[in-house]
Amino acid sequence: IDGKKTEVAEGTTLLDAARAIQVPIPTLCHHKALTPDGNCRLCLTEIEVRGKKKLVTACNYPVRGELEAFTKSDKVVEFRKNLLSTMLARWPNVQMIKDYAQMYGATEPSWKHPKRSESEDACILCTRCVRACSEITWENIIGMTGRGPERRVTMPFEKQYDRCIGCATCASVCPTGALK
Repeated sequence: IDGKKTEVAEGTTLLDAARAIQVPIPTLCHHKALTPDGNCRLCLTEIEVRGKKKLVTACNYPVRGELEAFTKSDKVVEFRKNLLSTMLARWPNVQMIKDYAQMYGATEPSWKHPKRSESEDACILCTRCVRACSEITWENIIGMTGRGPERRVTMPFEKQYDRCIGCATCASVCPTGALK
């Protein structure tokens, strides 16, 4: 990974392999207590297997044999920069997005996102809360609805659901503090 050699058990994710040898890969949707799903795409990493290169999400890509990984290739850096620019257009004041954007030289684009939120604790649609409600509490009370800019986290029928007892598991994994 970026020139550092390591051996890991088959099935170890590329992200875990990188973290084991202190190679940083940025993430927004990843949480150690949750099943990785790669939806934020920030962990995109270029790999080469038997001479063929491709981009994969490191958080959920299982290592199944010898490979070479590049976390700072031109393709990866450009992808992350463009992704973070888009995120800045929607969530310009979320600190973790601002920090990553600065790291990758991303600037807010000139266009305005139709669902722009100026909030410092805006929901960034990482789905950590949805996965926590399903995987930790086994309730499946909250979920995602809508597509594109209309995508959002909600309870069934967009109303308070009486099975939600306020355990705050969802809030405990929220990276921005959007859930209180």
